[in-house]
Amino acid sequence: MTKFLEETSIIDYSNEEIQKLAKTLVTNCKIDIEIAKKCFEYVRDNIRHSGDYKDNITTCKA
Repeated sequence: MTKFLEETSIIDYSNEEIQKLAKTLVTNCKIDIEIAKKCFEYVRDNIRHSGDYKDNITTCKA
């Protein structure tokens, strides 16, 4: 499982902005499902997906 949790050039979770957002998203969460829900909703509501918006840009990095 460790292999799948490693940071990569695409998954850069130690990025300062991502860390700040992560701390904001978990505020007041008491269980993991609340964290997952907040993360899902953030992505759903804030990240434009090329298929939904007919953009030529493909979001690939987080």
